[in-house]
Amino acid sequence: MTETHRTCLRRLASTLVTLVVVGALAVSVSGCATTAPRPDLPDGAITLRANIPTSFDGVTAAASNVTEDTAVINVWDGTNPAEAVDLKVGDSGTVLGRTVTLVATRVGNDERPNLPDATAWITLDSSDAPATAASTSERPTLP
Repeated sequence: MTETHRTCLRRLASTLVTLVVVGALAVSVSGCATTAPRPDLPDGAITLRANIPTSFDGVTAAASNVTEDTAVINVWDGTNPAEAVDLKVGDSGTVLGRTVTLVATRVGNDERPNLPDATAWITLDSSDAPATAASTSERPTLP
């Protein structure tokens, strides 16, 4: 075998090793970038990212302790103390006189609760909401 052949074989081996390493990195990075598809949700479902308050329908809610099939839903309206309910997917509970149903959860890539990528989806039945404070035109004015 001549020196030219040896040099050519070394380059070929080096190129193959580089291709294998780059291919392995591409596969591992693409696996990190994927997330579970969004679950099928009912109309009006509200997305709550773990520990991030979200306002809607005159209340603010946040999900905490999100697992594969449970979450604690905290709800407050700015006038009453916050109320929380610990729910399993499919179960309903009452907070501030409203019915909240946990319809789905997604833990995220890391399988640890309370990460920013953990998500809970809820529905909130506002038809059973308590009467709100009177409008400003009906409130007494101060002298």
